Amino acid sequence: LLFKGSSPVNSDIEIDGVGRIAMVTKQVTDAEAKLKKHKLLLMKDESVLKHLLQQEAKKKESVRLAESKIAKLNEQLQATEKVLNANKIFLKKLQEQIHRVQQRVTVKKALALKYGEELARAKALASKEIGKRKLEHSHFGPNKTLKLDKSPSSSPKKHSAELIAQEKKRLQQLQHEYALKIQQLKEAHAYQNKDRLTIGPSVEEESEFALPQPSLHDLTQDKLSLDIEENCFDDEISSNCSRERRRSFRESNSFTKPNFKHVDTPKQEAANKLSKKTLEQPELFLGLNIDELKNLYVKADGLKEVLEKNAPFMISNEENACGQVSCMLNNRKLIASTYS
Repeated sequence: LLFKGSSPVNSDIEIDGVGRIAMVTKQVTDAEAKLKKHKLLLMKDESVLKHLLQQEAKKKESVRLAESKIAKLNEQLQATEKVLNANKIFLKKLQEQIHRVQQRVTVKKALALKYGEELARAKALASKEIGKRKLEHSHFGPNKTLKLDKSPSSSPKKHSAELIAQEKKRLQQLQHEYALKIQQLKEAHAYQNKDRLTIGPSVEEESEFALPQPSLHDLTQDKLSLDIEENCFDDEISSNCSRERRRSFRESNSFTKPNFKHVDTPKQEAANKLSKKTLEQPELFLGLNIDELKNLYVKADGLKEVLEKNAPFMISNEENACGQVSCMLNNRKLIASTYS
């Protein structure tokens, strides 16, 4: 009854209120949907932003590493440029040094050719001089042959140096021996002259047994052993044999004493026996057999053969060898003069 009795205005108001409520609820639902949608989009954007920030950090680190590498490479480039400049300077110096050395090599080659020609001329002159010396001093006899070791050596230069040293040592030893012999001979002659002066003038008779005199030919031997005791003993024997005791006035007077022959003393008899023994023995000179020395002289090689055999080893020291040979010949001349 009430519904039927209500007015139409109230009904319109109720309809409008219901419509408004429906519209408000619809707006609320739409707003909630939009809010949810925006929240979802915001979450997506936040995740994307986070990912981008991570990528940015990574790229910044890679950029920093690249910049450090670039700095290191720049430093290496500068160092290599310095090394390159130093090598260029060193190369220029080497080229200049090479040029100077090449000039020196050319000059020294020319000098080597010149010195080689001079050496050939000197060798020719030395060989001629050695030949002349051999012809001049051939009457003194040949020199002693060089003692060379025929065993093969590792290096010919070393072998020739050893041979030259051995020959020099041998020549020095010979020179020393000849000097000693000359001194001893002078002393022996001085001693004999002193004895003759102290004895005074006396009547000397010729010796029945004359001792053989040495010849100059025997002085050409290289090594001679001088024995002073034998020479002095032989001189005493010859002096005793050549002199007899002088007779006194009583012995020579026929009125006071019968003229008997003078009886030799036992010393004179011993001296005569020794002189006979020396005549029976082979002829000696300074303790050496002269016949054997002559045979050795005949069998020995001459200076020409020795030089032909040993020419390769004596080329470098021919002048020294010539000087030593002349020294030996001078020593022999001195010995010959002492005997003469």
